[in-house]
Amino acid sequence: MSTVSGVQNSSSSGGISTIMQANGKAMGKEDFLKLLITQLKYQSPLEPMKNEQFVTQLAQFSSLEEIQNLNEKFDQSTRSNVLMAQSIGNSMATTLIGRKVKIQTDQFQLSKADEMEVHYTLSQPQDHVTVEVYDSAGNMVASEILDAQSSGDHVFKWNGEDKEGAEASAGVYKVKIKTTNSDKKEVDIPTYLVGEVKGVQYSDGGAYLMIGGKKYGIGDVLEVMKG
Repeated sequence: MSTVSGVQNSSSSGGISTIMQANGKAMGKEDFLKLLITQLKYQSPLEPMKNEQFVTQLAQFSSLEEIQNLNEKFDQSTRSNVLMAQSIGNSMATTLIGRKVKIQTDQFQLSKADEMEVHYTLSQPQDHVTVEVYDSAGNMVASEILDAQSSGDHVFKWNGEDKEGAEASAGVYKVKIKTTNSDKKEVDIPTYLVGEVKGVQYSDGGAYLMIGGKKYGIGDVLEVMKG
């Protein structure tokens, strides 16, 4: 049997969208990097930027691919700033070990020991919500129509029972959550993984967080949870 419940999460996400706005105009990537490095150099030792705040800001701004693209376009001075920011981000990634983070994904790990948890947010109340679970071959192995739900954050829990009532094998499954909009048209609801960072791996110059047996880039992080 699967269960669903509402959850309330607090985030320490940074205000990068606010930082990147100046006099009504969007701040360029190069200007943002210079501002970020300056902020780190001159921050007060008594009130340093919180690790999770910085990592979230950096995650929202850049992924490894974006950094590689910047390297091709910017001059040596800018590349140095990019590499410095990347190095700081890689170093601070270890501070997330043991913390819970929120990542947008439709891929979830089912284990024999724990239920598979899928987080999602509804912008408005819904009479019903449909959940579909697919295996790696694209076959639907389970589906469920949930009762009416309020707007806000929710979590769907799947214990691995397939459509026939048999136990599905452990592994990675794709989850689709659907509902209807005001025009009665079917829409897909984004799904999220909320999990504890178990470790950090470094590859291709970037840091990857190990969560639930899978690795995710720093750029995949949407929120760092408090507590």
